[in-house]
Amino acid sequence: MEFKDEFICLMASLYGVYFSQGKAVNLGGLEDPDPVMRYCHYGRKTMKPEEMEKAWNKDQEAFIFAVLHGYSVATDQQRAVVESHLRGPHQIRLYYKRIKTRVEQARGESSSSRDYPGWTRIIGVSF
Repeated sequence: MEFKDEFICLMASLYGVYFSQGKAVNLGGLEDPDPVMRYCHYGRKTMKPEEMEKAWNKDQEAFIFAVLHGYSVATDQQRAVVESHLRGPHQIRLYYKRIKTRVEQARGESSSSRDYPGWTRIIGVSF
């Protein structure tokens, strides 16, 4: 993905929502013809694993990028879909940073790479 496309995808996945009458309204959808609107959907909505596969088939790297910057991966099945499509050290590092953040939030504390020695070995970077 080119840098400009990454930036568009990032902004859409993070800010693909507006508020109307006090309620959040997510933009886009899985079948939206506009790719930017799909990126909004990927980053903001929780999808079933089958929908995630369909999104991967349609947008590939952009789908993974939006999901990794959004809020849509929560279950083991969803994580399995994402993990099966990770490509390259950048995506893998970003994925494990997201996992680390969720673990820290669940614990209510901050941690370091020494708490995850296997991750450092697997992806070759420290957090």
